[in-house]
Amino acid sequence: MRRLPKYNSEHNLYEQVARYLQLQYPDVIYRFDIAADLKLTPGQAAKHKRLHPERGYPDLFIAKPKEVKVKTA
Repeated sequence: MRRLPKYNSEHNLYEQVARYLQLQYPDVIYRFDIAADLKLTPGQAAKHKRLHPERGYPDLFIAKPKEVKVKTA
């Protein structure tokens, strides 16, 4: 049995999860961190490090809505 490379199998899974979220939860905001696999130039890497100094962003982020109360005068 032929194994799929990690990139293909992982990104296929991302696509399946994205389709599921779009169908089941169309109003949910989510984000996949697919750029973690990319090779950056030294300049791009330095800029990225300045913008995002901490490591550990999850592969999938799903936003949770927060109830906001607006006071009117």
